[in-house]
Amino acid sequence: MSRRKPSKPTLCWPLVLKPVAGLGLALAVLAPWAPSQADSAPAYCVLRWAKRGQPLEEGPCQWSQRQGNASILFKNQRFDFPAAEEGTTFTRTNRPGNEAGPVFSRPGKYTLSVYWRRPAKESGGW
Repeated sequence: MSRRKPSKPTLCWPLVLKPVAGLGLALAVLAPWAPSQADSAPAYCVLRWAKRGQPLEEGPCQWSQRQGNASILFKNQRFDFPAAEEGTTFTRTNRPGNEAGPVFSRPGKYTLSVYWRRPAKESGGW
């Protein structure tokens, strides 16, 4: 009885190259797009704490937003407002006008108003 030698496995190059080529194509297509950069700008903020008796805080702040997620650096505190939480943990109101920016409220905690320019004080408050 003759014994048959096992044959060497052969590679089917089209099956090997197809995933590699697909990966290369995906990288070539996606490479030109860098991660989204945040829009960042100096602003003026007014912070009203919900707790009675706490003083109003105001001053310069740094505003940034990326893909709807807002972040404000104010008096060495960072306030983050993820777009996915809007309407559940906070509310955002976009005010019209060149000077008025958004207002963020966390019920029972605080309201943070952003101004693109420092607002002029009105009699009786802001």
